[in-house]
Amino acid sequence: EILEGYGGLWRGGRVEGSLRSHMRTQHGEDEAPLQCVEIPTPQEYRFNYPLCHMPGSIVCPVAGCGYLPKSRSVLHRHFANRHPYDSLRIVEEGFLRRCELCGKAVSTYAESRHRGSALCRETARRKNQRELIASMAPAREVKFHVGDAELEAVPRFKYLGRILAQSDSDWPALYKNVAKARQKWARLSRLLRAEGVSPKTAVWFYTAVVVSVLLFGSESWVCSQAMVQTMEGFHNSVVRSLAR
Repeated sequence: EILEGYGGLWRGGRVEGSLRSHMRTQHGEDEAPLQCVEIPTPQEYRFNYPLCHMPGSIVCPVAGCGYLPKSRSVLHRHFANRHPYDSLRIVEEGFLRRCELCGKAVSTYAESRHRGSALCRETARRKNQRELIASMAPAREVKFHVGDAELEAVPRFKYLGRILAQSDSDWPALYKNVAKARQKWARLSRLLRAEGVSPKTAVWFYTAVVVSVLLFGSESWVCSQAMVQTMEGFHNSVVRSLAR
């Protein structure tokens, strides 16, 4: 079973996050070319997790996962992020309530401290993203017709020079701009070096020519911290080339 979701693809309850990262970095796409299917049937796992055990002897009970948790709390966090539709009950802990915000199992005495933590907020954000993607899955099955002809559904298309994605993600547009800006700077930097231009003058050319290409259409983007870091990474690479 395959389900597209935040941070990766759920395949039989296991996240394939590296595929999402590969599609972004190598192909400039925010989604892997897989179809959404139904959410896996929730399962409950009863698990023994003794405090004294050999390192590496405790493995996630989900078949095919292979995750090696360092503690009980880490295992609960792993289930909340990687197996969100399954429940885990560690025999030695007894019954633990799941946080209403993020779904992580926490003890009663730690519940109030957990609800205000950064971990709870981040896990809740991932949970909301999963639920949003699952709610949009039926919309992908809708077909549109003009007369008897069925309109083709495309994952992305170019409109006024900008890449629009059906997932409403701005990552394809960002990576397209980064690729164009990198090509523009490669040609411009060779010309500037051949002319013996000073680094100060090169910065003016970079700001006037390359930055405008990099930020084309960015006024309508919803920039996450990861997107900002991607643009800063390109900027830093240009700065290093100017400092040589």
